[in-house]
Amino acid sequence: MLGHDVTIFEQEKIAGGMLYYGIPEFRLPRDILSVEVRNALRLGVDLRAGVAVGNREGDVRLSGLLAEYDAVLLTTGCMAAIRLPLRGVDDAEDDPVRQIPNAEYGLDFLMALHRGDKKTVGRRVAVVGAGFTALDCARVSLRLGAEDVTIHMRTTEEYIPVTKEEIHEAKREGTKILGLRTPVGLVTDDDGRLSGVRFVQNRLGGWRAGGRRQAIPIEGSEFVEPCDTLLIAIGQKTVNDYLDVAVELDRWGAVQVDERGMTSVDG
Repeated sequence: MLGHDVTIFEQEKIAGGMLYYGIPEFRLPRDILSVEVRNALRLGVDLRAGVAVGNREGDVRLSGLLAEYDAVLLTTGCMAAIRLPLRGVDDAEDDPVRQIPNAEYGLDFLMALHRGDKKTVGRRVAVVGAGFTALDCARVSLRLGAEDVTIHMRTTEEYIPVTKEEIHEAKREGTKILGLRTPVGLVTDDDGRLSGVRFVQNRLGGWRAGGRRQAIPIEGSEFVEPCDTLLIAIGQKTVNDYLDVAVELDRWGAVQVDERGMTSVDG
């Protein structure tokens, strides 16, 4: 609308990003989403779907876009799930969650489902997390045939950062919410499959920045919650390893921008 020619490079086959691949259809109907996408594209945007910008073979390089276009806008959002911290496991080690067949990160689970992959869950599903993704994973699990779905969170239900309507809908469909527990370990059987999650009981502490309460672990309070499927949704983070141009990052590993929203790289 400001007079520029705009090209969107979208790695997925369908435009919409997290709205399409991260949010289930029962929460965001696809006919409504498609209207929103069409309203953007009908202004004259050139959409190139199924084209990834990155460093892999066949990817379009950011350096090439900077040479071809007058400006490049990075809008890739938070593409990676935050790793589940477990007692005695260093971040430098392989993630145990990714070694267990019936444990998965909620973001990966939902994106694979919306790409058309066949997803299955066991009879008892444990969801670790307290946001929209955790609730979505719980409600999707029920639709996939799970009989017992429980959301496990560090504090209590009143501090879940979602709308009350979402909590009501999840409970109405059969989701249970259990608070004051933090996962500290994964229990596996002789075949290497997850059989339960080891939690520590918490008590509420003081207030954290952002209006949430601290979760303080109680010594000697560990217990195991049996489950057949574990979905982890404790947050997402930005990923910048797809960039082949060195941009300045902040202390959280996100791209550093100035007051105009510009990165350290010209253009």
